[in-house]
Amino acid sequence: MRRLDRNQSQASSVHVGLYNQGLLRQELESTRQQNDQLWQQLEQSSAEAERLKQDVETKSAIAKKKDQEKQGILQKLLAAIASRNSMRGKLGNMTAQRNRALRQVQTLVAQNAEVMQQLKQTTDKLGDAYQQIEIIQKDMDEDMLELAQAYRNMEIEQRALLPAPLKVLLDQIEQDYMTV
Repeated sequence: MRRLDRNQSQASSVHVGLYNQGLLRQELESTRQQNDQLWQQLEQSSAEAERLKQDVETKSAIAKKKDQEKQGILQKLLAAIASRNSMRGKLGNMTAQRNRALRQVQTLVAQNAEVMQQLKQTTDKLGDAYQQIEIIQKDMDEDMLELAQAYRNMEIEQRALLPAPLKVLLDQIEQDYMTV
């Protein structure tokens, strides 16, 4: 078997440059994929936040409507109580009406408490979604800053070897994130 002496054959600077460029392209592609994933997560979180916001608005409207109904029933109850004093002959009927109204008020109060609990849960979810969006945005900004720094550290010859669309994109990223 022939013994290979690897010290005798040195890689040329072109090969080293191409190897380094290949590594850089792999790193750029990996970073681009990570950024795409983060952007997709950001869009999903934004959509979830919008859906939660609409849910909060809907449940808030329902709670307001039920509160108005409760106020109407309460007003009817107060009116029934006031008329009871002037109509002693109809006391039994008025008492039955008052009891029905009280049961309705109690039912509406219980429903209102449930809606308020749902509203609180939805609001909490909305807050969590906004926190996730903020974390994702921060991670994306850090990744883009690292990408801009790596691009800035590239030698001019390496930059010249990059495809024009990639170079334009990297120039824009460098401009946006290195001036921050």
